Amino acid sequence: MIRVVVRPAVEIRIQPLGVYAVKGGSAVMRVVAGGSGALTYEWRRDGAALSGGSSSAYSVPVVGEGDAGMYTVVVRNGKGAQVESRAVELKVGTGYRDWE
Repeated sequence: MIRVVVRPAVEIRIQPLGVYAVKGGSAVMRVVAGGSGALTYEWRRDGAALSGGSSSAYSVPVVGEGDAGMYTVVVRNGKGAQVESRAVELKVGTGYRDWE
């Protein structure tokens, strides 16, 4: 018996996680992807592409209220294959008590 395993040309191996960030602090989201060819990344907030969101990690060095929202990342290879991550939320608060 021959067993054939077909893997997608691009796959997300570890999905990004949501982040709770304090206003003025920092936040980082990461994805782990694999596939054939060189991979490119496009991070999006509420569906809109983000400037500077072109690597496997997306960083917000100084979080503001405008950074809150739902984030996804689209991973592509040079052969036209792509996959989008699940949506995760960046919540912004003013301190520890916001999360109680």
